[in-house]
Amino acid sequence: MARDFELSVDDLSDESSFYGDDDDDEVKDLEHLVTSYDTGYYWTRIHPYSLNTIRQK
Repeated sequence: MARDFELSVDDLSDESSFYGDDDDDEVKDLEHLVTSYDTGYYWTRIHPYSLNTIRQK
């Protein structure tokens, strides 16, 4: 059974990193992946063949 857990805004740190650790190389790698991702390729070559997409047809 799940326990009730209260979390206040004060429990969150303003200095938390969106990426997790403050590893500059990791941040650069993730930002490079985001900027180089080809959404057109995904929508034309991957999405139509996704099992969830096929199931909805």
